[in-house]
Order: sequence, then C-alpha cells, then structure tokens
Amino acid sequence: MDSVNLSQEGELYFYYTLPNKLKSGINPQAFTAFMLPEIVRNVRVNRDLKMHRDSSVMMKFNYRDQNGELIADFALSPEGYR
Repeated sequence: MDSVNLSQEGELYFYYTLPNKLKSGINPQAFTAFMLPEIVRNVRVNRDLKMHRDSSVMMKFNYRDQNGELIADFALSPEGYR
C-alpha cells in the first residue's frame, strides 16, 4: 500500500503499487474479479474500517505496476460492502 486519502467528497482512496508486476502480464478484468471479493470481505470484517463503514464511505482502489502504469481501479459503494 502506498497511501490512503480521504477526499473532500468523503471518498476513501487506497493506492497500491505491485512492485514485481508489469501491466502487460496482468489482465485487468481478471485482476479485479480476483481482488474484489477479497476486498469486500476485508472491508466487512476489518475493525479499522468500522468508522468508515458506519459513515457509508465510498471506497476506491487504485492498483499500479512497478512502473506506475495503471492496472485496475474500481470503487466499492456502501451497498457493496454491507
């Protein structure tokens, strides 16, 4: 994880870099399909995120490869993690 940012609009952004991966070797749709269920599970049970769940925060995830190229970005709405 590189950073987390809470926007003025109340959206929580998570930024990740995959240091040993290149965008050319990753299918973005397959990556999202693999990651999203785990992220939803984590958001639902992670005690550190309780305050954000209770506030119905939109969570956005951004993944980049070792060169900073975008692999995938997706959003998780409150309806998605409840």
